[in-house]
Amino acid sequence: MLASADFHLAPSRLYLFIFGAILLITSLILCYFPIPWWLKLIAVMIVIAHGSHTCWRYALLRHKFSITTIRYTSEKRWVIQNGEGTLAVDLHPSTTVTTIVMLLHFRVPGKMIPHKSVIFRDSLSTDDFRKLLVILNA
Repeated sequence: MLASADFHLAPSRLYLFIFGAILLITSLILCYFPIPWWLKLIAVMIVIAHGSHTCWRYALLRHKFSITTIRYTSEKRWVIQNGEGTLAVDLHPSTTVTTIVMLLHFRVPGKMIPHKSVIFRDSLSTDDFRKLLVILNA
């Protein structure tokens, strides 16, 4: 039987890089639209402002719903911690696990909308990522 394990998530540099690349590509695509330059400028500023706000809240784990700690108990139960507090949850079947990224969906009893977490390999230490991978694949 596996003992309980705590996984403390940190912001991922890979996630920040991908997010930044998407913002850059979106801004470049807007520059090629056949519209006046001042409208392009406004559109790019909106994209950058929205992207910065989203990055600040979600990629850096500052939003109240951002999962910061995942605990797997010895009773094979999941507990997550976010800005709202600690919640006992069930792992949703739509969870996807690869060796680079994990897309975790947690169902909170009594709530319709599941909590979601994207965990890149560099969000956890190497041992913790491997341990979580083993638990999820079991």
